[in-house]
Amino acid sequence: IIIAVADSRLISFFYPNAPFVDKDLLSLGTDFKDATDYGKSPEIVSFHGATTSIRRAEDGAFISAAIPPFYSVIYEHAKSNKWEDAIRLCRLVENTQLWATLTGLALENQEFGAAEIGLGALQLVDKAQQIKRIRDMPDGVVRPV
Repeated sequence: IIIAVADSRLISFFYPNAPFVDKDLLSLGTDFKDATDYGKSPEIVSFHGATTSIRRAEDGAFISAAIPPFYSVIYEHAKSNKWEDAIRLCRLVENTQLWATLTGLALENQEFGAAEIGLGALQLVDKAQQIKRIRDMPDGVVRPV
């Protein structure tokens, strides 16, 4: 996860590897929030878990900003190979950025079942159909990289 402040917006890239996996996932997995309260030249001091500490340049005041905790849970599920739990969480939360994060992680880890479900949830039907065709091929035709 990458957090940035630019153009008076707090930008959260929930799956920054997206351009290397699927360029459409970058825009789908990015969140923009108004950051005018942070002043003219805010500085991100720390980012831990789901909380970002930002220092306002004008008076040095610290402001906290939070992202939903679901993204770190998705990363943990992917790391632990618990794709069904990750899909269940995405279905519960029903958030486009969360689905994009799950889909990117699944594609990166060659978990085509989870990727197909994620692409379907993101309404990227053509890509979901392509993944389905890949999954339906005999084992000798498709080799993991």
